[in-house]
Amino acid sequence: MITKPLTTPIPLLQLQVLKRRLPSLHPSLPLIEQSLQLRTSGHKGETTSEYYFKVADSDDLSILFGLRIKSPKGYYFQMDVLVLHQNFYQIYEIKNEAGTHLLDPETKQYTKLGPTGDENRKNPFEQVSIQNYLFKEWLKLRQLPVPSNEQFVVKANRNSIFKMTAPNKEITSQFIPAESIVQKILNAQQSYKHQHYSQVGLKQLTQLVLGDHNEYKMNLFSYFPITEQDIVTGVLCPHCSQVMKAKDLNHWNCVKCGFVSDICIAKEALKEHFYIFQRPVNTRECMEFLKLNSRYQALRILKQMHTVKTGNHKDTKYFLKDLM
Repeated sequence: MITKPLTTPIPLLQLQVLKRRLPSLHPSLPLIEQSLQLRTSGHKGETTSEYYFKVADSDDLSILFGLRIKSPKGYYFQMDVLVLHQNFYQIYEIKNEAGTHLLDPETKQYTKLGPTGDENRKNPFEQVSIQNYLFKEWLKLRQLPVPSNEQFVVKANRNSIFKMTAPNKEITSQFIPAESIVQKILNAQQSYKHQHYSQVGLKQLTQLVLGDHNEYKMNLFSYFPITEQDIVTGVLCPHCSQVMKAKDLNHWNCVKCGFVSDICIAKEALKEHFYIFQRPVNTRECMEFLKLNSRYQALRILKQMHTVKTGNHKDTKYFLKDLM
């Protein structure tokens, strides 16, 4: 059973919005676009691999995508995919970068080879090993059984080539193409016979993991050299990026290309505010960001969204529930 489906990561949504909300000649745009490209590629690899987890899915499994949980020492670690079973668990690290990659098993150095020069990369085998170690510690902290376990690095991009400077059976056994995910799960279901968790225990473990999950959100203003004043405000036309004007309480139109939309486009624009600034807004701030003349219109938009209200009267603020 897929108990935590794959969703678009919040940082990817934040970067998409940030790129759209910066002036076209902003000096930080190349850096933002590079970060956006990397995260888009990573998510594409997870989407490619998702199909094979769906094929392998069964009632005795609990499959969780994009987990970020707190280690016993208080910092967070992330797992692309965690597969839980009564008898075992598996951790999968998904890699989608094209090109030729070289690993030195002795020094652990992982390099992307290129015609203009080689680039060091994070060693995915070390990454998944650390994730496995921290998850074991997470289980021990809660005095839960640590079942048999496996870890894999998944090649999601067919245009990716992996080489090693010397043979290493352990690394070779951990590196798999996305198509092998199904067989790895089936093999584990057939191989591991000792039961560590009952059916109820597995459900409880799943709920504990989900309860500890904390979605990562980027602080864009500390991550990139940008200021709040750089952000383009207003309801932006999805076709030409011109600031649209409110015709009435329910409709916005673009004076440049003629596009007309209902109130949904204003709600999307305010959602972009939440993604960028990561803080609650009051009606005045909503009016300023959306360039509205009516407090009633701002309240109407806020109340129609999935917002959480805090405070009363003049101190009332709203925050997007999905980002809490």
